[in-house]
Amino acid sequence: CCDEEYPKITVQGEGKIETMADKAYFNVTVRVEEKKLQSAFEKSTERINSLTDTLTANGVKKNDVRNLGYIYHPLYEGKRIFSSVTRPTSYEVVYTLKVTLYNLENLGKILIGLSDIQEISVYWLTYTSTKIEELKREVLKKAANDAREKALKLAEGAGATLGKVLNIETQTYFPEQKGTPDNRLWYAK
Repeated sequence: CCDEEYPKITVQGEGKIETMADKAYFNVTVRVEEKKLQSAFEKSTERINSLTDTLTANGVKKNDVRNLGYIYHPLYEGKRIFSSVTRPTSYEVVYTLKVTLYNLENLGKILIGLSDIQEISVYWLTYTSTKIEELKREVLKKAANDAREKALKLAEGAGATLGKVLNIETQTYFPEQKGTPDNRLWYAK
């Protein structure tokens, strides 16, 4: 056969879905500075225990708290990490945990409870859905249907009929939302 080009219509379809967030996650960092390294470790352990107690009291399961790591290092005068001075003035210990929540009703209580613990920071609060894969399939199906409807209208206007689909390319945008757990938009092209 030959490389004859067939008449074709190229269209872009869009699909959108809004859903309520039912999952959130955030990072918590415990940062402790003490004159002695052992004291810094002990104090950071106290903070981690307080943090864990607050999470457990609000229904967070142990498996939903993941240790992202910890570091410790000496600090020299002026809070510098490296120095030609032979003796550090203090030591800093930093632990970071990732917390995943499946019950967003307790989020406010958890954040308030964590705010009572000294020397911790909460950041990267992100809302998402436990049904992301299902939502992705659904929104891609909507985008394909939208593209087909557009192609049908174009073919009808040109006095033609549609044949089989020759090519499909997808661009998807499934954001994980930061902010409040209001309705979220899942979008695909």
